[in-house]
Amino acid sequence: MNKVVFLSLFLPHVALGASMTEAPVVGAMTSSGCDIRVRTDGAASVAVQYADNNSFTGLVTTAQVATVAADDYTATVSLSGLAADDVYWFQVLVDGAVQTTSYVHKFRTFPAGSATFTFATLADVAPRDNVARAYRQAKDDGALFAIQLGDLDHRNPATLTEMRAMHRDMKDGTLLHGNDFVQNVLSKMAVVHVWDDHDYGGNDTDRTFAGRADAWKAFDEHWPTYPRPDASAGLWHSFTIGDAEFFVMDLRSQRDPNVQVDDANKSMLGASQKAWLKVGLLASTATWKFLVSSVTMNPTVRPTANDAWRDFSTERDELKQHIDDNGITGVIVLSGDIHTGGAIDDGTYSALGVPELSTPHTNLASGNTTNIGTWSEGVTPGAKGYGLVTVSAGSVVLEAYGANGVRRHVLTVQ
Repeated sequence: MNKVVFLSLFLPHVALGASMTEAPVVGAMTSSGCDIRVRTDGAASVAVQYADNNSFTGLVTTAQVATVAADDYTATVSLSGLAADDVYWFQVLVDGAVQTTSYVHKFRTFPAGSATFTFATLADVAPRDNVARAYRQAKDDGALFAIQLGDLDHRNPATLTEMRAMHRDMKDGTLLHGNDFVQNVLSKMAVVHVWDDHDYGGNDTDRTFAGRADAWKAFDEHWPTYPRPDASAGLWHSFTIGDAEFFVMDLRSQRDPNVQVDDANKSMLGASQKAWLKVGLLASTATWKFLVSSVTMNPTVRPTANDAWRDFSTERDELKQHIDDNGITGVIVLSGDIHTGGAIDDGTYSALGVPELSTPHTNLASGNTTNIGTWSEGVTPGAKGYGLVTVSAGSVVLEAYGANGVRRHVLTVQ
């Protein structure tokens, strides 16, 4: 039986000295460690204490790291030597003082080898303080971790100051959305996050965005990621859990303008990321290979829009050729962006000929009810929700759910 290790993480209630400003983010999770991103309200030293019991008997204290103004007073604390597939509680110290919050925080480490696990997919958040009940349902469904597919949120930040404010607000438990996000996601599991246009810069933004360098900086200040092939050039990276490998793509900071002629010179990935993806897919020994795509692969969606893979068809077909020519199996697309209540395709309508789960929007005031495309397993217009994926050695179950926890669509891939 797995032992349970408990973790408590607290937001400040006193105003003496520096303190933690919003919920920390657990990321870069493995079977033996993780990173925790913390922000304070001024320059401070931050550490984490953790133990394998809720009494903190035999606790371990990490080395201190400094938060500085140049990084928006954020810092990363790394935990190592953890037990696989166990639940942990911990406490954050700021200048030696334990930080206190109304939220109880915990996470589960990844299994060490082949194992069945479930994770949630989330996407497309309102640019204002809307409740987000989908988070609670995803947590209650037993998600080990969450993948956030971008547009967290839709406020289109143009400056470093605006970008930092957006990232802080998303983790602020005093706001309606932040409260739901903190209680049910940030305080319960590791998060894998990548941006789309509205949280990178603005609608349909690309590599020519004047604030691209600031967008990278603000993102890295607030969201931990797994090691990246070139951390100074984009967010793309991969990670592995058991029989699954995840290829997290950066489809904003690398892409050419949407209006560019769709030929061999037009790229959504950029040369470096495309080479990384091709090599990674070819070298992967995982049974299941997930392409984490912030925009849809299904070309039947939004036929008059020009922001999805459909309008990068030359490069998209190049990827399909690479997969087909090399006999790469077990490829599945996880996408967001289209603001529906969720959709699933078995590969019939996919430009890659592989299954795709389109994640419902989280909490927009109104979703997309038109030009939602054709999907073999169905598509639900508009309504809020989340995706759920269960991975085992022999199959992957893709599910789209409503915010009320009712399943809308399902596909088992074998």
